Amino acid sequence: MQCHTLLLLFYLKEYQSKMAPGSMPRVGFARLLKDGVRHYRGVEESLFRNIEACLGIAATVRSSFGPKGMNKMVVNHLGKLYVTNDAAVILRELEVEHPAAKLLVMACEMMDFQIGDGTNFVIILSASLLDSAKELIRMGLNVSQIISGYNMALAKALELLPKFVCKSVHSVRDDEAVKAVVRSSIATKVYGQEDMLSDLVVQACTLALGADYSTYHVDNIRICKILGSNVEASTVMNGMAFQDCVSGEIKLIENPKVAVFSCAFAVTKLENPSSIVINTAKELMQFSKHDEEYIENYIKSLHNAGVNVVVSGGKFGDLHLHYLNKYKMMAVKISSKFDLRRLCRCTHSTIIPDMSRVPTPDMIGSCTKVQVREIGSDQLVFFEQNLKGGSLSTIIIRGSSQNTLTEVEKAIDDGVNVFRQLLKDGRLLPGAGAAELAVAREIRQFGLTYPSLERYAIEKFAIALESLPKQIADNIGAKWVEIYPHLMKKHENGENNYGLDIKAPKGGILNAVSAEIFDCFSVKEWAIKLAVNAVNTIINVDQIVLAKPAGGPPIRQPKSQEDDDEILFVLNYFVDFQD
Repeated sequence: MQCHTLLLLFYLKEYQSKMAPGSMPRVGFARLLKDGVRHYRGVEESLFRNIEACLGIAATVRSSFGPKGMNKMVVNHLGKLYVTNDAAVILRELEVEHPAAKLLVMACEMMDFQIGDGTNFVIILSASLLDSAKELIRMGLNVSQIISGYNMALAKALELLPKFVCKSVHSVRDDEAVKAVVRSSIATKVYGQEDMLSDLVVQACTLALGADYSTYHVDNIRICKILGSNVEASTVMNGMAFQDCVSGEIKLIENPKVAVFSCAFAVTKLENPSSIVINTAKELMQFSKHDEEYIENYIKSLHNAGVNVVVSGGKFGDLHLHYLNKYKMMAVKISSKFDLRRLCRCTHSTIIPDMSRVPTPDMIGSCTKVQVREIGSDQLVFFEQNLKGGSLSTIIIRGSSQNTLTEVEKAIDDGVNVFRQLLKDGRLLPGAGAAELAVAREIRQFGLTYPSLERYAIEKFAIALESLPKQIADNIGAKWVEIYPHLMKKHENGENNYGLDIKAPKGGILNAVSAEIFDCFSVKEWAIKLAVNAVNTIINVDQIVLAKPAGGPPIRQPKSQEDDDEILFVLNYFVDFQD
């Protein structure tokens, strides 16, 4: 009995040693690394593996490109639901872990941070260039030749882009010219509502624009989301709006003087615990009366200084609130320190850190009106200004669901960023894929004249640019093979402004300039730069070393059928022996 038990334990121990991670002998570079480290090298294991991961990321957002792109439903690790076609939001919430795919995600995030638009453009162009690089490597080209060809094509594309500028916005105060550009950007997010939203964006940006453009910042255009009604009920106001933050009885004050406190407007507790002995009722009355007199004198001093709106970053004490109502002063609570700073910019006031002193006149702000209004089922307090420019503006958007409000907010954010780009560079390119086709045609001709092997990479670069209008055609259900010859015929005749007509039943072509479909020059320029930079980084990798993840249980190795049969045989033998 003991002999067979020892035999069983021996086989079990041998089985466990086979299944243990790191039990296989390691040779070469792997011997220098810790257990659990994964090492890949060579074209098949490292480069093609990276390219496949990037193509998988691009396949996720490819169908969301263009005005009629499809939405993606993403639930992140916190359980928050996103229904969006914005590539930056999708990739951010997916939490990509593959190192090569992360490079594409970082390029997309940089495009969103620096320009605010064209994120999907970067992903699709990068994926097309990576797929072409894979084909070129199989043809026998070296990675260095591919990178050299892509860099030459990039330099040529940046040289050609100014040639196809079709219009320029000389002044951002030209509302009609700016609306045409903003409309094209918003249409990619909420197609069908771009006309109304572009009016709101241009109006809000103009209100936030100073005389010398120096005061304009995208943070000066605020968005307040109110659930209910529909998007057409959205409005713009000059000033700021906050939801459900009035604590007192006063609901309207004309030409107010505003004091902003970053602390709670209440009696602060002592740091060290203390005890007070009260022997009689008279002493209790005097103790309470002293506090009341102190609070009333402080609020009275604020009233004498002209303050009639008190904004606090914390709660209001009951006694403080009583005396504020007594002196007809409005009490507004704003918990966010960032909103307090924005309100100070809006009212030209200074934040008061504590209640130890009465604010001086230069610390007190002002505005035209502070009032409480009800929109839908929400109470909002409005700080309104009548300044012609250089102030903060707020776009109040309405919608039937939270997802609708979020999508409209993102579309407005893109429009505001386009307005910012027009302040820096007012040059415009024809939209609807016309600029990509025109540049691709010139680059293809440039590649045909190049004598070395880099010509193949240059030609693939042109094909990658053409993949962008092709993707728009695929997303609207049109047949690219039927539309492409008509577009090429127009471009060969020098009509470089022709692009895709997404309103045609089966797709067609149109003059993008006549249809007022424009793209910002800086958006195309930076998108091509970031895409080529990310692609060159990825294809220049020949080895991958992945360290063992920190913490957690050990990684289980997959079991083979022979190991299962062996342990099953030992167990069956032991059971038969017992019988």
